[in-house]
Amino acid sequence: MAVAVIFVDLHAESGLKSLDAHLSGKSYISGDEFTKDDIKVYAAMIGKPGDEFPNAGKWYELVQSSLAARSMSVLVFD
Repeated sequence: MAVAVIFVDLHAESGLKSLDAHLSGKSYISGDEFTKDDIKVYAAMIGKPGDEFPNAGKWYELVQSSLAARSMSVLVFD
């Protein structure tokens, strides 16, 4: 599945506002499941968004946790 929305300037307020609005009512970029789209957007960010972007902040923490869990499962089962 391709990213339907392109996010630019994720290090700037305008980009974070766009991401925050897109994530309203969603857990992940493409809906309710963790996908490559989340990894791509996460990789483009320089850190967790501030409190003025609550949806983006919640998403960032969720993606960070998902990536950490996947990394741990690779370490444990390899």
